[in-house]
Formats: sequence, structure tokens, C-alpha cells
Amino acid sequence: MARVTLELKEWNAEKLLARSTQILEDFAPIIAEEARTQIKTVKWDWPNSTLRFRSLFQGGQTVKTKYGTGVLIPKGDRDIVDTGTLLSSQQAPQVSGNSLSIVWAAPYSGQVLRGQYPDPYFSPITRTQVGPVGQKPPRNWIEGAFQAQPPLRFFVARWKELAQ
Repeated sequence: MARVTLELKEWNAEKLLARSTQILEDFAPIIAEEARTQIKTVKWDWPNSTLRFRSLFQGGQTVKTKYGTGVLIPKGDRDIVDTGTLLSSQQAPQVSGNSLSIVWAAPYSGQVLRGQYPDPYFSPITRTQVGPVGQKPPRNWIEGAFQAQPPLRFFVARWKELAQ
């Protein structure tokens, strides 16, 4: 009985790792921008109206209170930009070998992502508009970014381009 042997020659693991790192570097700005887009997309449910002293992009109605003038933003679907702190806290993507990281430095970014937090920025005005401090719906903009820009699809297409 004859034996068949498969041999891989000219295998260069370093070259493969370098190519995958290049693909990750190419993907980093795409997923970073998509994350910003997800934060700015009007799709996140807000079950209650919110009174803010400063509001970006959401419109709302200007109201006067004993604490000053604010903007009442109605409940319903809206973005998660709010004051812009979360959006502007996104740092440039960092690629190191085979890992990619993007950091949102706003102190409450993880709480917004998971939705389980007492909002540390509630004011007495907001409490009267929104109700008691407590559970909020999660607003996972990272998962949304990966759904909109699937990494595997990008990696396969880019791998084919670099192989030519």
C-alpha cells in the first residue's frame, strides 16, 4: 500500500503573523469609526425623558427651573452622545502583535455599555424628571460596531488582497 505525504515547505510563521498584524492595523480605524457611528446612531431606547443642562444633537425643549435653564429631551429612541463626554473619550486604536484595543476613558463608559449603574451625574432636576437612580438599559455600541463591520469578513477579504 502506497503512502501519501503532505509537506508544507517555505512555511514562514513570522510572515503570517506580520500579515495578520497588518490586517489588524488596517481594520482598527474602520472599527473605531464604526463605534463612533454606533454611539451617534438614534436607536437606543430611553424609557424616560431627561433634563440636561447641556445637550448635543438631541434637540429637546428648553425649560427653566429653579436650578437654571436646561434642555428636556423626550423619552424614546435617541443616540448616546448626551454631553459628548463618552464620544470624545474614545482613544486612538492600538495594535500590538495580534491584539487590538480601543479605550473609552469616560469614567462611566463601562456602566453605559452594561446598563447596570446608578448614574453618578444625576442632579436633583434629573431625578425629578427621570425617577429614582438605578438600572438603565445597556447600550452596547461595541457589539453594534462588530455587527455592522464583521471582522472575519474584513480579514478574509484583506488576506486575499495581500496574498496577490
